[in-house]
Amino acid sequence: MLFDFASRHHQVEKQRLLTRLQEIQIRLCEEKRRQDQFKSELVSQQDPQWLEFVLMRNLGLVPEGATKVIVTPQQDKNAK
Repeated sequence: MLFDFASRHHQVEKQRLLTRLQEIQIRLCEEKRRQDQFKSELVSQQDPQWLEFVLMRNLGLVPEGATKVIVTPQQDKNAK
C-alpha cells in the first residue's frame, strides 16, 4: 500500500516535470526566434541606407543635395 502511494506520487511528479519541461522548451524556442529577429534588426541598423532612412523618417532630415518639400493643408479663402 505504501509502495503504491509512492509509485503514484512518483508518476504524478514525473508528469508535472515533463509538462514543465515542455513549457520551458516552447519558451526557449520563442526566445531564440526573438533573438534571431533582434540580430537581424541589428545587422540592418548598421547599414548606411537604413540609418539614412531612419534619420529622414524620425528627424525629418534629407540627404545632401536633396530638397525637402513640405505640403501644408490649404486654407479655405472664404473662411473668416
